Amino acid sequence: MAEVTQKRIGELHRGVFKILIDNHEGLPAKEVLKRMEQVVPPAPFEKSDYPNARDSEIWQGDPFATIAPVKAAWMIKDEGEWFVSAESKKHI
Repeated sequence: MAEVTQKRIGELHRGVFKILIDNHEGLPAKEVLKRMEQVVPPAPFEKSDYPNARDSEIWQGDPFATIAPVKAAWMIKDEGEWFVSAESKKHI
């Protein structure tokens, strides 16, 4: 499997934030994943399956490395909903 570069993670973060900023009330994570395919189309390796996993594309996991933005208090994940944090809104 190809390694995800820092550049690609940045592209994915920008896509997630574009979606969340446009939907300030937040969205279910599944809806963010669905919309990401239009905002930042998956690379070919992201459309492939996880090794040793059945019917589980890499793209459908959490390929956007959202742990860092959550820890940085840029976004909030609450019971399957994703939001831009109040702290992030100060910088938009």
